[in-house]
Order: sequence, then C-alpha cells, then structure tokens
Amino acid sequence: LAVVVAVFASRRRVAGGFDAERAVLFARLAGAAYCSPEALANWSCGENCVPDLSGPVMVCAGDTTQAYIGKHRGEGLVAFQGTKSVTSMVQDLRFFRNVTPWAPCAGCNVHMGFLSEWLSLRPCVERSLRKIARGPIRVTGHSLGGAVGTLAMVSLASSGWRVKEAYTFGSPRVGDANFSLVFSSLMSGNAAFRVTHHQDPVPHLPPEDFGFMHVAPEVFIDGNSGNSPAVVCAGAEDVRCAGQYNDIPADIFHLGDHLDYMGVRTCSAGCSPARGRRHEEGAATVVV
Repeated sequence: LAVVVAVFASRRRVAGGFDAERAVLFARLAGAAYCSPEALANWSCGENCVPDLSGPVMVCAGDTTQAYIGKHRGEGLVAFQGTKSVTSMVQDLRFFRNVTPWAPCAGCNVHMGFLSEWLSLRPCVERSLRKIARGPIRVTGHSLGGAVGTLAMVSLASSGWRVKEAYTFGSPRVGDANFSLVFSSLMSGNAAFRVTHHQDPVPHLPPEDFGFMHVAPEVFIDGNSGNSPAVVCAGAEDVRCAGQYNDIPADIFHLGDHLDYMGVRTCSAGCSPARGRRHEEGAATVVV
C-alpha cells in the first residue's frame, strides 16, 4: 500500500503518523552526528545543533563512527553518525555479500559490518542512556548511521527499552526478510520511519539479490525540500517509493540526493566549528 500525500506545515501529520516537521528536526539531529566531539560538547555545531536537545550530551566513539546521546522533550535520544566516504561505501555494498547470524534476532542474518559498528558503540550507548533516561527513547541516523540505528533499535527494544520515535535517512538494507519482520514486530505501535530521497543510491544497497530486505514503513521524498510531496509505503520493498529508481549505475550519479534530506544537509557540510558552550551550566558533555 502506498499513500501519496503533500507534506506542508499546515498539514503536518499524514498517513501512518509520519510528521514532516518532526522529520526535519530528526534530519538535523542526524546531521549533527557528523560534527566533531568538541562541537557536540558545546552543542554549537551550526545549523544542525538545534535548541530542541538538552544536555548533558554524551559522545560515544565506535570503531569507525560515533554516536551522541542527549535529551529531547525530557526523554533520551541517540543519534548515529554515517560514513564520511559515501562513494567507498556504495562500492563495498554493491559488490560484497557480508552477512552473519545475530543472536538477539533468532533466525536472522544481518550485515556483518553494520553489526560490528553497533557492537563497538553499544556498551557506551547503553551506559549513557541509563545515565539520562529511564523511560522511552528516540533514535535517528543517516546513511551508515541509519543502518546502525536500525540494529540499535532491535537491540535496545530486545533489552527492554521502548523506542518511542525514530527517523532514519538514506539507510542501506540491514538484514534479511526475517530481520525485517522482527523489526516490524518490535516497533509495532511506535513511530519509526525509514526516509528515502529521490535517486539516492544507498537505499538500494546491499542488493536484494544478496538476501537483504529493507524494514518498513518507508517514506519517500521525491523533491528537494522539507515541503516536498511524500509517498508513504507500508511495505518493505515498494516500486512506488525509492524502488522506482533501483538502478545503481544511474543512481550513483545522484550522490547529492544522499547528502540532503528534508532540505537539511545530512553530512559534515552541515557542521561548523564549536563556538562556546550553549547548554545550561553544569551540563558538561562526556566523551567516552
């Protein structure tokens, strides 16, 4: 089922609970994850360090990326950084099948590289969330960060956390059909959306032929601003959403669609140097 909707400020909430204003906010929070630990420490990283996040902000270093944890509306939020070398990631995901079973998801296979990155971040992320959050949490991430965030949602939900709200942007496929089903079961009743944009090549990787399947639902934005029409697809793989552009040799010339979501620069270009602490006194950032 695909529902075509026009997403405008006067009509924020659309099919399936997708909220365009919330998506723009989460795109900024995902983009901020690309900024330096020092900039995140001051929560002064430019346009993506929005005032909706409160301290303390804790930054976790993984094997190749980072994540930060803070409070949004009094509840925990974790944002995962994506890769800074999109071209290399596209080539790796295009040609190499790299899967492994994962115990928290019985009968599932997931991408080994994405899982390795989540496992490198998990102890710090869980420890940081326990310090600042007792109730529901929110998750976001772009690109590789969307994939790691998807694994994190399954891992955290399996450990008793309630993932209340999540938006990922330009995420590659993470696991197989069983993983997709488990994700849908765990996220049932919560607002979790996988957002795709025009001819972004990354959501078409790793290929379905490798045994991968996306998670649902998908929100497809075919324009270039936060007010662009959206298509909400309830299924995991739908040719009325990003699937209509499933042509990697052609899509690879549209990497710009990967670096801009909801009119937000979801990459390091959206960062600026730290300029001084903006959080309330006492809200020191912990880098771990």
